[in-house]
Amino acid sequence: MAKNTLGEIIYHLRKKAGLTQEALADGICSSVSVSRIENGNQMPSGKVLEQLLERLGTGAYQLCNVYYENECQAALQQLVLRTENPCANISVYFPDCTSPEYST
Repeated sequence: MAKNTLGEIIYHLRKKAGLTQEALADGICSSVSVSRIENGNQMPSGKVLEQLLERLGTGAYQLCNVYYENECQAALQQLVLRTENPCANISVYFPDCTSPEYST
């Protein structure tokens, strides 16, 4: 599954709710459709998505909020990775700054 996709979010919400794919799909769509949605191979219709989210105890607003929080977390992780070693690529721009005398 791709990170932060609709399918991944539905998968995590389903697991959190303790539902199987069959239980989530019951009366809404097939369990095969739920599997395809979670794996990013199928996009649910608006009606099906609304019903799945209702069964998961959430709605479109909360889904968007989860996605937004995931995006913010991913951006923060990228920022942290870039600042953990801010001088990692400094030699490209300032080759003399990588000499031992500049080490801390």
